[in-house]
Amino acid sequence: MNIINVKIKDLKPHPLNEEYYDNENSDNTKLQDSLRKTFKKEGYPNLELVKIDKNNYIYSGNRRYDSCKEEGLPFLRCEVVKETFNEKCLTNIKLKKKEKEILETYNQPGLKRDEYSWSVILKKYGSDNADYEIETTRVFDGKLRNKWCAERTDKRPTEFKDMVDVVFKYARMDLVEKVECGEYSVKDAINEASAKEPEEQLKNNPNEYDLMKHFKNNKKQNDLLLNYSTNYFDYLTKGKMGETPVMLDDDIGWEPNAISTVLSHSIMSATCKSFNDSGFFAITPRLEPGITDVRILKKGKKLLSLPEYLALRAEIKVAELKGDGSKTKIQGGGGAHRMEDHVFIIAIHDEDGKRQMVLATKMTKNDWIKKGKGKNAKYEMPMNLWAENHFDNKDDWHCLFGDIYKDKKGLLKILCLPTEDFLND
Repeated sequence: MNIINVKIKDLKPHPLNEEYYDNENSDNTKLQDSLRKTFKKEGYPNLELVKIDKNNYIYSGNRRYDSCKEEGLPFLRCEVVKETFNEKCLTNIKLKKKEKEILETYNQPGLKRDEYSWSVILKKYGSDNADYEIETTRVFDGKLRNKWCAERTDKRPTEFKDMVDVVFKYARMDLVEKVECGEYSVKDAINEASAKEPEEQLKNNPNEYDLMKHFKNNKKQNDLLLNYSTNYFDYLTKGKMGETPVMLDDDIGWEPNAISTVLSHSIMSATCKSFNDSGFFAITPRLEPGITDVRILKKGKKLLSLPEYLALRAEIKVAELKGDGSKTKIQGGGGAHRMEDHVFIIAIHDEDGKRQMVLATKMTKNDWIKKGKGKNAKYEMPMNLWAENHFDNKDDWHCLFGDIYKDKKGLLKILCLPTEDFLND
C-alpha cells in the first residue's frame, strides 16, 4: 500500500458526494477533535486513509477533508485507488449511476458513517429518484420505492414509505433528526408531518435559468408553441360525433368551461414540445396528476432542475375573457398561498377559443386571493390584481400573442386576436 500525504488545498471533494450524502448537516465535532488530537500526537491527522483517485478526487474521506479544513490542518494521509473520476458522469445518467455505486462501495455500512441512518438513505433515495425521472420522465412508484428499500436499506417498507413522505411530501427534514436521536418514532414523525402541511417546501434555485428572459428572447420557440397549441386545439374542437362537430355544437356541445380545460391541456403539451424541439428536455405530469404542468429538466446535456431545489417549471392557466379583460379571473388550487415565485403561461380566450391572448409572467403567492375556508378553500387571481403587482415591471411579463395594456384611465385591457394565422393549411 502506497501512503501519501496530500495537502488539503490540493484535495478535491467528489462532485456527487454532496448530492448523495448530507455532509452539510453532519455533526463533525467529534471527528474534528479526533483529527486534531491525532495530528498533535502522531504528526498526521487521520488514522484511516482517505481514498482518492490519481487527480486527488476524494472517494472516501469527504467528512475528514471538511473537518481538516475547519481545523486548519495541513494535509491528510491518502491512498490512490484504481478508479478515476469522469466528469461526463455529471450529465450522463448511466455513467452517474455507475459512479454513485463506486462511491458507495468506499462508504460501506458500519465503516466510516452509518450508511443505514435515515438521513443518509433518504438523501440517496432522493438523488436516485431524481436521476430516474430525468432518465425515464417518471418518478419511483410504490413498487420501485419498495424495491429500492429492500435492496438498499435495513428498514421495513411501511416505515420507509412514511419517512419518504415526511421528507419529500411534507419537507420536514427536521423530523428526521428527531427520529434518529430517538426523540420521535417513525409514526410520531409521519403523524406530525401530515397533520399540518408546512408553509414552504423546497426553495427555488438561486442560480436558476431565467425562464422569463428565455420567453422574451426566443420568438421562434414562442411561435412554435402557439402553432402547436392552435393547431391541436382546432383539431379537437372540430372533432365529430357522427357528422356533428361536437364540442361547439349548440345542441349537444360541451359545457363552456370545457374550452378553457381543452385549451389549457393543448398549451401545456405545446409548451413542453416547443422546448423539446428547441434543444431542451421538458416533461408534463401525465402520469403524476397534481405536479407542475411543465418541468424543464435539461438544456442540451446541462441539468436545469436539481434535486435539492424546486424544478424549473411553468404553470398553465386559462380563462375566458370577461368584459374588456380587467374582470377576468384565473382560478388556482390550495397550493397558491405557499408557492415559490415561478413562471406561468396565462391564456385568455373568447367564448369559442378562436381569439386568444397568451402571456408569460412571473407570479408569486401575493397574486392570489383566498375564497372559502378550510379544505374547500379555493384561490383566484383577478387580472386587475395581476396588473397592480406586475404590469409596471416589464421584467415580470412578456406577451406571446395578442396584447395586454392600460387605457388612458389606467384600466387594464386585454386584446384577444384571431389565432387563424397559426393554423396550418
